[in-house]
Amino acid sequence: MRPSLFFIPGALIFWGWQMQTLWIAVVLVLIILFSEWSRTKFDLSVSDFNKFVDVSTIILAGTIVLALTIDAKKAIWMLLKWLPVVLFPIVAAQKFTSAGKIDIQSFFLTARRSAKRPFTKSGKKTGKKTTGEPTKGQIGTLGFESKKIDISYLYVLFCILSSGANLSRDYLFFTATVFFTIWALWHVRSKRVSVWIWSGFVVLAIGSGYAGHKAVLMTSIKINQWVIAHYTGMYSNNPFKTHTALGEIGKLKLSNKIVLRAAYENYKQGNTYLLHNGSYNKFLKSTWFARSDFEPIVPADNKTYWQINPKINPSLNMTLYFKPDRKKSVLSLPAGTMTISNLKADKCRKNQMQVVRVEDTSPIISADVSYTEQHVWDIQPYDRDLLIPREEVVTVTTIVGGLQLTGKTPQEILVLVKAYFSNQYTYSLELQGKGKYETPLENFLLHAGKGHCELFATATALILRATGIPARYATGFIVHEYSDLENRLVVRQRDAHAWVKAFIDGKWQDVDTTPSGFFDEDNKKNPSSFFSDLFSYLAFVLSQVRHETGKEFINKYGLWLILPLAIILVLRLRKASRIKRVKPSSDPMTAMKDQQTNDSFYLLETYLKKKGMPRYAYETFSSWLERIEPYWLEHNMSDELKILLRTHNRMRFAKAGVTNQEKETLYAAIEAIIRINQIK
Repeated sequence: MRPSLFFIPGALIFWGWQMQTLWIAVVLVLIILFSEWSRTKFDLSVSDFNKFVDVSTIILAGTIVLALTIDAKKAIWMLLKWLPVVLFPIVAAQKFTSAGKIDIQSFFLTARRSAKRPFTKSGKKTGKKTTGEPTKGQIGTLGFESKKIDISYLYVLFCILSSGANLSRDYLFFTATVFFTIWALWHVRSKRVSVWIWSGFVVLAIGSGYAGHKAVLMTSIKINQWVIAHYTGMYSNNPFKTHTALGEIGKLKLSNKIVLRAAYENYKQGNTYLLHNGSYNKFLKSTWFARSDFEPIVPADNKTYWQINPKINPSLNMTLYFKPDRKKSVLSLPAGTMTISNLKADKCRKNQMQVVRVEDTSPIISADVSYTEQHVWDIQPYDRDLLIPREEVVTVTTIVGGLQLTGKTPQEILVLVKAYFSNQYTYSLELQGKGKYETPLENFLLHAGKGHCELFATATALILRATGIPARYATGFIVHEYSDLENRLVVRQRDAHAWVKAFIDGKWQDVDTTPSGFFDEDNKKNPSSFFSDLFSYLAFVLSQVRHETGKEFINKYGLWLILPLAIILVLRLRKASRIKRVKPSSDPMTAMKDQQTNDSFYLLETYLKKKGMPRYAYETFSSWLERIEPYWLEHNMSDELKILLRTHNRMRFAKAGVTNQEKETLYAAIEAIIRINQIK
């Protein structure tokens, strides 16, 4: 059943209102209304419909290309937004055709190909190509006759789905969905059921849908909260984080995912490098804390060049590649970073301990870093850098006394501390906790004798403080793995590391007391995979192409990218025969024949409807004829129609169908009955 006049226009107006494309919606509505009010219609063949489907396909392809190029993360949203425009050529073709429907073959490429060599009733191909509708004696593309459908309701459904892409949090979308659903169902409701009963079930369905929607929404919120809490605790590289607990880095080491890539100008095989994320100077039980005062850095060169610290010579250079997890991210930088270039960001800030964070960065960062190993700009030491928690004093003092560090020079102390941890302790990813001791650090130093880098760094910092050397706890990554596949260094999540910054000889220097060989232990615990690394590299290259060169490419050559699609479209439209215009006929019988479908009783149904005896939507032809028989049909004529109805049913539903002769006889008999009654 055809929808009401304003059904599609109403859905289009709602879509335009929700997606801020109201003027486009108004244009589309005017075209739809013109097709309804105009007496000009066109006789569109299957090949003509194919062209309109091709137009929509090309528009769809262009939309996908532009969406992926402009913003891949929002590609689905952009595609949903423009679905009504993408599908409009097909709907417009249906509205302007005399049949008011579109052939289903147009939507399937295989059906189009098969249409060129149609099947006969016997199942054999004719060997002849066709360009239009199947002729009599030709069965459809897949062995059955071609079928035409009305896509109006489907188009309205896409309009509603597209309207929901604006992610509004009010109840307007739900209300509109209910309204258009009731509007559509009202025209096809069963007349055998009371309107009140029908309305009751509709209200019940609306209430159930709303309750289900709220339940799903609340479940989704709970799941999101759990996921966020889980991953925030495990992957805690938060740009606003001012503390880190012992064990966080140990959890990071449980994954071999590649998170960074680096290229050093002075790289030599076997070299290792530290990339700094954060520094902390106050320790309490099992957590390190830091000052969080960040100052802005003024950019240059269109917010791509950032002067982090003053330039000095000699300088070194490296290139850092990584994909931020969020728009705000902490940078992993070498000690003594002076400048960062080719870094696209809206804001860049640093604190007094050289922690650098950026905001609103590009989806993938490829930045050139200039640094020096001779000087660092961390704030000078103060009282916090010598504090030892009360509960750790006894343990740390015992270690210092045992090593006889009192009175030694800073360099001698460093040598003794490194040797002590290297000889007396082992590296392990197992998180021991505090056991029967008061703190995890006490358990590590006095009992377990094994742990990961966080425990070694914390113990070293407190031991150095006990000897009068200011020390801070530092976190980041250790870079050591060269990839032959990528020809650069790769940094995995398991390379997360903790070490100490000690103030010796008037400057801060990195001190790492974690026993050597922990690389092998990490790799043994979480071995890398060639295929995983290959897919990671391919994803990285694709991200570079899309984000670094894609937008520039589309700005320069976007027209040339779309031009081939336009040429294909023009050639496609010119290839087939021209669309024929149909003139309105004044003869009712001729008009009915022009609108004739595969339903052989269509002429009779149309005629009797004008006589005041319509067939209801829920009635079969048999029940309809029985109902109107006392008012119109003679007994002999009723018997004849029942015979014709059996032929009609065989034609519609029997697998064998009917012969062409039987079909022509059926049509002729129906027309004869109508003419006889017109004469009477």
